[in-house]
Amino acid sequence: MKHVFTPLFSFLICLLTVQMTAQPRLNIGTGNLFVEPGDTACLDFRIDDFNKIQEMNFSIVWNPLTVLNVQLGPDVLPPDALVEVDEEEGILSFAWKVMDTTACPPSDSFLTLPDGSQLFSICFEGGSGSTEMTIGDSYVTRVYSCPIDIGLLKDTIFIDTGILFVGTSSPEAGQLLVYPNPASREVYFELNARSQRPEGMGVWSCKLFNAWGEQLGTAKISGSRGSFVLPAAGVYYLLFYAGDKLVKVERVVCTK
Repeated sequence: MKHVFTPLFSFLICLLTVQMTAQPRLNIGTGNLFVEPGDTACLDFRIDDFNKIQEMNFSIVWNPLTVLNVQLGPDVLPPDALVEVDEEEGILSFAWKVMDTTACPPSDSFLTLPDGSQLFSICFEGGSGSTEMTIGDSYVTRVYSCPIDIGLLKDTIFIDTGILFVGTSSPEAGQLLVYPNPASREVYFELNARSQRPEGMGVWSCKLFNAWGEQLGTAKISGSRGSFVLPAAGVYYLLFYAGDKLVKVERVVCTK
């Protein structure tokens, strides 16, 4: 009996491993946003590849000095998800499970949402500085990744995200010039020659994003100047860094 059980158990392990490793990542995304101090704005968080999900937990972290008076929007998916906001710490926690009564829900209990579905939204007031919204501890459980007959196996899928929130500029932003804006094709940026680079700020660089939050390029500001060729008409964001510190965000419009 022992010789029969061992190959069968090994086969089940291999089968479940193939199922789990073949599963794509679940993605949460939102666009870039520029907010003036004191203005209010909202961010929608949308989901892709929410397919046969049984459980999902994650947190979103931001700088509480930049994002103020946070309010959760009225609509949340799934409707029974627990979403909590700690405004002082700058953390949103999201927790949902298809069935709370069992450690491993049966394989016919799951939820699938269309790509682009809005999980939730947050509205807030712009404070000061700039912040990136990042994903904290997270995991997602799909069907068959937590089977009842072999309860020790659990599929863990970390949420892959490119969430970026852009707030107001830091004091170093006054050293940077961006022109022309609107731009017809190429946009230039340079350090103000009359300003002194702060000590310890490191190398200045710039990242180019489109309106959907996709990074299109990175350039170092060598010799106090740099540029990007904008690929098409639309709205773009230039994120300027001094070392690892985000010091300025510039919204640029390309006309053709």
